[in-house]
Amino acid sequence: MDIYFYIDASGLLRSDKERFFIISCVATDTPDQIEATLYQLRQDICDHPYYFPYREKFISHGFHAVSNHPDIRTEMYKIIPYMNMRVYTIVLDKFSDFYKDVSSRYNFDIDFYAFLIKQLLRDRVKSEKDNHIHFIFEEYGGTIAHHKNRMEDVIGTLISEVGDGVEYVVEVCSKDNIILSVVDYVNYILYQLLNQPGKGTRMMDNFKLVEPKIASLHLLHTKVHYGRRKNINFEEILGREEVN
Repeated sequence: MDIYFYIDASGLLRSDKERFFIISCVATDTPDQIEATLYQLRQDICDHPYYFPYREKFISHGFHAVSNHPDIRTEMYKIIPYMNMRVYTIVLDKFSDFYKDVSSRYNFDIDFYAFLIKQLLRDRVKSEKDNHIHFIFEEYGGTIAHHKNRMEDVIGTLISEVGDGVEYVVEVCSKDNIILSVVDYVNYILYQLLNQPGKGTRMMDNFKLVEPKIASLHLLHTKVHYGRRKNINFEEILGREEVN
């Protein structure tokens, strides 16, 4: 069976203007269905008179949460609960000693990013080792070709930990990849609730819509996992101290 991992990040690794860096993976074995749903939604938005004032900008940006009109975001959040997918997320607190330690070990952002990718995907690779795995990354720094080479090295290392015989392919796509927009939209909710808490109830309402799709949220600096057995609690996350 083919399994597809779509990976995207939210935030800046070296900035102190935000507390949390977020990186997520959407896993699915039916990308064609998700893609068809998104293309239909895009067409419906472009055709509907209500969205005519925002149509040109939407066509230019596509589904990109930070630039989309709030009503367009609503349309996306209405359909995510019905998609055949699971979301896996890691959250890094940049105000933590853990962050300072890891950051000091990597002089370049791409190496720091590679470390986080390993944390995000290690268990996913182990659980899907009998399938043909497709890793689809959004471009990150530099050229697509350079990022693809770096991610091939990272994934190759993870595969070697699992054992020989795992079939996989690595792709790096631009922000135009429509399924990566789903990762972007989920990250947007988490980013808002963690980095800009107290902005009202609407974002929490959106989170409740997508929460059933989040299989795991892992806080790296505390080693705490939220998911099926432990519901995500943002007040707890914001107030947590590090665990050595």
